[in-house]
Amino acid sequence: MSNKPVTIVISITAIVVTSAALKSIAKYGWKGTFRYIWIGDHLTPDVRESTDALEHIELKCIPKELKRLNKSEIVISTASLNSVDEGEMKKDEMGMNQEEDRNNAYYMYAQIPSLSKDLGTLSYNLDKLAANVDAVQSYGNETVRRKKKDLSNRIVKMMNSVDFLIETCGFD
Repeated sequence: MSNKPVTIVISITAIVVTSAALKSIAKYGWKGTFRYIWIGDHLTPDVRESTDALEHIELKCIPKELKRLNKSEIVISTASLNSVDEGEMKKDEMGMNQEEDRNNAYYMYAQIPSLSKDLGTLSYNLDKLAANVDAVQSYGNETVRRKKKDLSNRIVKMMNSVDFLIETCGFD
């Protein structure tokens, strides 16, 4: 009778280990499972390098450029709001017509010397970031491909926003 508890423990352990192994094999494949057991990482070194590069871009580079984009949007919004107030004051005080007011609004962004440089730098940095994402090799790994596509789409949206801001300011 003393063998029954040992047998039950061994059976439960075998079931748990088999279940974990089957889940790992389904998720990573045979090679990935052996690599996970032996090395502690289911990815090959080249795929791990690609994944790490994409994670660096996603977690460090994109938020940095997103902050710059938001800062530029705030500067442009503030300048637009200030120009509306100033434009109405000038119209009231000086009797300016609408065409002169539009010209003043068109040139208001030129009064912020760093804005053109900031938008140009942001555009350049996003282009460089897109090239870095494109340069990452996927080595046939679906997760890396999906991550590259997601990051590329996010960068393109940011580029479109920058292009819109550049066009809005008339810095073409």
